Amino acid sequence: MKRSGIVTILAAVCVGLTLASLRAQTVLPASRPASAPAAAFAAGPSGPTRVAVCDISAAFRNYDRLRDLNQVLRQKNDALKAENSRRTKQVEDLQKELQDLKPGSKQYQAKLEERDKAAVEGAVSLQYQKGVLDREQRQLTEDMFREILAAVSQVAQERGYDLVLARDSVDVTSLSMEELMDKMIQRKCLYSSPQIDLTGEVTQRANAAYKKP
Repeated sequence: MKRSGIVTILAAVCVGLTLASLRAQTVLPASRPASAPAAAFAAGPSGPTRVAVCDISAAFRNYDRLRDLNQVLRQKNDALKAENSRRTKQVEDLQKELQDLKPGSKQYQAKLEERDKAAVEGAVSLQYQKGVLDREQRQLTEDMFREILAAVSQVAQERGYDLVLARDSVDVTSLSMEELMDKMIQRKCLYSSPQIDLTGEVTQRANAAYKKP
């Protein structure tokens, strides 16, 4: 074989070895950088996250404090209605007396002012009392919601759960497509096992704390 042929073969072999070496250097860093510590690839989560669910609406409905609050609010609302009826009758009686008087007379003008004053005072009083009742209901409802959330936290920690999701009970039967779409959008929890449902325990815990002296 001629010397030039041998040189050509050796050159081809050297080029092939060089390309193979370059390919090896290019592939290795992609799979595991030389600067990255080995522990970074061995590290993993400490354990699976334990998840439970709770139907807040059901726990709220079965909360004994809510039942007692509703009874108190009904009594106050009945008292407010009775007061409004009394003031309304007062205005009606003044209106009847006004009809028996001669328009333009001093007695008529005095009775007219008395009627208007009673009507205004009645409307203002009713609006004020309703505002007081609404604020009281809102404040007490906020307090009960915090107590339910506290019960959720206590039960979850005792049972070893890391996350508690809201479970809702939705009737998919709808009167319109818009209503159905709203229910679909609002539904957050699509399925949950009864074994991880904390609703009953949360309700019992909240009621026990409420009854505790």
